[in-house]
Amino acid sequence: MPRGKNKGEEPLKRAKILIGFLIDYNKTNYEPGKLFTEWRDRDSDRPKLFVETELTKLADLLNQEISSDFKKANLQDTISNLKEFKIVTEHSTRSQKSKGTRVLTFALWFYNKKAENLKKLGSVWEEQKRQKQNQTKNPNYNNQKQQIDIKNRELDTILERNITTYLSKSFRKDRFAELDQAGDSGRDEEGTYLQRVFIDIFLKPWDKVTTEVKKIFTGEDDLFRDKNYVPAMEYFTKEEKKYNKVVIIGGPGQGKSTLGQQLAQVHRAKYLNTEYEFTENIKVKRIPFRVVLKYFAQWLSNRDRNESSSLENYLATEMGNITNRLEEISAANVQDIFEQKECLLILDGLDEVSDARLQQRMVEEISTFLDWAENIKVDLKVVVTSRPNMYKQQFNPEIFPHLEILPLEKEQRTEYAQKWVKTREIADGEQIRILDILKECEEDERISRLLTTPLQVTIILLIIKNGGRPPGERETLFDEYWRTILKREKSKDKDLIKSDDQILLNVHSYLGYLLHYRAASNTSDNSDINVQSLLPENEFRAAIKEILRKNDRFSSDEDINNKVDKFVTDAKDRLVLIVEPQPGLFGFELRSFQEFFAAV
Repeated sequence: MPRGKNKGEEPLKRAKILIGFLIDYNKTNYEPGKLFTEWRDRDSDRPKLFVETELTKLADLLNQEISSDFKKANLQDTISNLKEFKIVTEHSTRSQKSKGTRVLTFALWFYNKKAENLKKLGSVWEEQKRQKQNQTKNPNYNNQKQQIDIKNRELDTILERNITTYLSKSFRKDRFAELDQAGDSGRDEEGTYLQRVFIDIFLKPWDKVTTEVKKIFTGEDDLFRDKNYVPAMEYFTKEEKKYNKVVIIGGPGQGKSTLGQQLAQVHRAKYLNTEYEFTENIKVKRIPFRVVLKYFAQWLSNRDRNESSSLENYLATEMGNITNRLEEISAANVQDIFEQKECLLILDGLDEVSDARLQQRMVEEISTFLDWAENIKVDLKVVVTSRPNMYKQQFNPEIFPHLEILPLEKEQRTEYAQKWVKTREIADGEQIRILDILKECEEDERISRLLTTPLQVTIILLIIKNGGRPPGERETLFDEYWRTILKREKSKDKDLIKSDDQILLNVHSYLGYLLHYRAASNTSDNSDINVQSLLPENEFRAAIKEILRKNDRFSSDEDINNKVDKFVTDAKDRLVLIVEPQPGLFGFELRSFQEFFAAV
């Protein structure tokens, strides 16, 4: 009989022996080098017995203490059975497993009460046997019961706590507007709060989807019946099944990522009972998972062939990193969350994974996850974002409605500008001056063409605020923006920023070129593929040193290296537009800036 499938008397007897021994052993922990146990969540309805050991050593201890005949294989079978009953959860890392170490949590029913726990185990075991018998008599029994039970089961107490921690920390981490972080930081020293400047944007059916497919979603859709566009947040807060999957197409700076960030924040706030705009429109509390696809792809490219590369594993890693509880969150836990809770999955930036083979592999992992979710009837909303130039309808338009972001209307620009100036520490008269000049810009045909995206409006507002006049061409606009930001940075107390402007521009240009070249030339045969548009610190240092040496052939290596150190130190905070978004990795916060500097 296959391992772990025998649910007769002998497996139950072994399970009782194991759990009984662990409860008794915990009172002394007399051989901590071989076996360590510890009670956790003692006051919960499912107190946890944490166990760290090697199975061979655990078998030896069992046989010594209770004259049993346990072998390592018997323990593996027993633990597999208990995992199936949701009594045991494993947290062993790959490194621990390679050394033979197993880290397990036994979710029991009574703290430190052996007899009561073993009695409860017996009843759980019998219930499992009855379910198996019913399943044999009625092949549809399991599916029927699963649908009844999914919403009635409560998650493990530790997992519930970790979900709250994950959402709380993610809510704080994502509180600043990404567009604004690339410009003026506003009144808040660290940045401008997203909810203070967010404006809703308009969506319409994407023109590149065939007319027949568009009719499937728009012909009988009340949202598009009397108009050809809809506010994004109105669309996202609809709970009918036809709104549960969508692909959002938008160009550079149109706010795709900001939209996904805001949507995640709204759902986090709803789950955490925190006041936030749009939460009153949310009818169903969903746990949001926001996946930046270039980071998922990078994680995939670094996985060994024998390691699981599923989306669940990646989400477990992300949750573990954010909560600082890596050992407590597994892929199985993530599946439990999706099975038992309503969820939202935001897949941001498909276009930023430029390597075709890696992107295909990533989409396959996502599709595998979505198929699983569909098969077990998970209550899930999915939002995918991409630029149009890299999008090849990787998500079926007959299942995922495809909507594109429309250019900003005059009223939207005004709303955004009013919110933007209010977040700055400037006098009311200065706010009026900025808004008046923006109105003048809207009357100038050349400049008004550059007021179609939130990024462009942000840049123009910043130029106006700093006393400039917006130019009429996109390239000149970015050039003026560079000078404006550089002037602002030079006013700060940073010795490096006060150095030669040309060197700073050269560093930005060279970094933009390197990252753009890498993105264009990546192949899946490249073992050191970098899909994040970021440079590791050693390569960033080498690039700076190359530029400094070209501009100074007489200084000693020591002096050049000292200057390189200063560049890197400043970039860890912010070097004009270069940042360190992840430890040891450097680049631009916005891809539009990378593309601009690559062309300088």
